[in-house]
Amino acid sequence: MSEQADAAPADSISVESVFRDNAKLTDQLMDGETNKAELRKLLVYAAAGCAAYGLVIGIWRSPIQGISAAIKLPILFAISLVITLPAFHFIGLHAGSRLKFTQTLSIIRSGMAVTGILLAAFAPIALFFLISDSSQSFLILLHFAIIGFCSLAGIMTIHRSIRHISKSRGEQFTEGAESCLIAWFFLFAFVGMQLAWLMRPWLGSHEDFTILRGGGGNFYTAILRSLDGVIF
Repeated sequence: MSEQADAAPADSISVESVFRDNAKLTDQLMDGETNKAELRKLLVYAAAGCAAYGLVIGIWRSPIQGISAAIKLPILFAISLVITLPAFHFIGLHAGSRLKFTQTLSIIRSGMAVTGILLAAFAPIALFFLISDSSQSFLILLHFAIIGFCSLAGIMTIHRSIRHISKSRGEQFTEGAESCLIAWFFLFAFVGMQLAWLMRPWLGSHEDFTILRGGGGNFYTAILRSLDGVIF
């Protein structure tokens, strides 16, 4: 009984261990040694971090808009993952990867957890610029940069996991997954950015609260307009 009690903390996934013990966590995920409760922690870290940052995004207009954005941002990442994960996994298999779908999903969960935790860490910085009476165009670009950086950090975590698997189990084990990871990141970002446009408003540029605004255009023209508003 005492040995089991002593082993439990070592296997527990904490906020810091997601960053510090990537190799150990990867081995646990690959070998199926992580129980469902611990796997749920990764989802909680990802969702809670996204929700915290979403609250900061939307509260620029009103508390109710902040709550709406806090709900929508985790959904945005989840839907983007659901849309793009099958392509990443099966193209990787076609290229030679031996990862099972559950292993691929678990590894990506750890990357999404890193993204969520970093978003929560950046939330006070975004809030500082919000209360500094920054313009809407500046805030859009700021949020775009922070979310992009945190997403890239999550992808780098996934890449470290794949490289660790490659070193410990042979390069042929993850050959396809590693070669497809960069392409998947751009696909994930492309889908996510357009989905963010469809799920707007985020900052709530209109006085009346609305969950989904609808309308035409796309994300990329909106970013260009924001750049024009900041520079000129």
